[in-house]
Amino acid sequence: MPGQILATLLAPLVLGLAVGSCGGGAEAPGLRFETRVADLGHLLSGSERTIRFPFGVGPGEPVRIDRLVPGCGCLRPRLERDGRPLDLPAVLAPGEQAEVVVEYHTAGFQGRKDTPVRVEGSGPGLPAELEVRSLLDPWLILDPPRWTPGSLTGDGPWETEIEVSGPEPFRLLAPTGLPAGVAVAGLPSAAPARRHLLRLRIGPETAPGDHAWFLKLRADNGLSTVLPVQYRREEGVWTRPARVVRLGNVPTGTELFATVEVGAEEGSLKILESRVEGIPGARVETLNLRPSRTYRLRLAIPTGAAAGVLAGRLVLRLEHTEPDGSAKVLDRTLTLAGVVQ
Repeated sequence: MPGQILATLLAPLVLGLAVGSCGGGAEAPGLRFETRVADLGHLLSGSERTIRFPFGVGPGEPVRIDRLVPGCGCLRPRLERDGRPLDLPAVLAPGEQAEVVVEYHTAGFQGRKDTPVRVEGSGPGLPAELEVRSLLDPWLILDPPRWTPGSLTGDGPWETEIEVSGPEPFRLLAPTGLPAGVAVAGLPSAAPARRHLLRLRIGPETAPGDHAWFLKLRADNGLSTVLPVQYRREEGVWTRPARVVRLGNVPTGTELFATVEVGAEEGSLKILESRVEGIPGARVETLNLRPSRTYRLRLAIPTGAAAGVLAGRLVLRLEHTEPDGSAKVLDRTLTLAGVVQ
């Protein structure tokens, strides 16, 4: 009898332990990452890191990974299994393991940087989002930090000086992948130094149109940085600035003045019409700098009493006559952008 009583008392406990053990050991289905956040802490800007996000596929149905979408060009993700790349889309069966491998290139960035990688596809656990976190401390310093000369007119070449400095002596390596017509004097460095002066040259053979690219500067200590370069090579008729008139920050209730120059490389030019749209009360005054060739437009822009974004358009209608006497009418529009405070 005592044994029966003891068995009766222990039975619910044993059953509860058995149920708890079975429930706790059940494996979740679908895609399961070991971690979704890689916090790298402080890094030197210009360094490179490889981050791995291992994952497995739980029981049940397979998963299909279609795309790895980085939130920034600084991240270059790929899918690997057993150290070998997997082409996308990739189907992974239950029980399989793989990794999302992310190459992190920090050149050109500073400060706090938290950037996601979105794993897109179908099946349990998808889509999923991974994140790379870091604090990027500057080492290579550029002066200026970017070069945006606007419109390049005339025969060229066009040049600017760039200073690259660091806290310790370093050499700069030879550049690679320069656009056609571009050269950089001073590369590679002749000797280690804390400060290097370079001269960036854009040749007259540069094709007309808009140009935007990055000059990557690599040091012999493994660090690198990038200089954003953006300009427009004008042919025929040009405006300065080429696309956007930046009005900056202006106080409320005042009148703001800005200037735009318009000209022709050859032949003659007439301004048939000039007006500002989107900003009530704005006026345009025209000054002929070079007879029938170059003009300066003076924009008088009232800011009003309300704070906020100040946006409008400068609309131009021009008549350009070539040296051979042929003429055509051109329409140009520039964006006006500022902030009223």
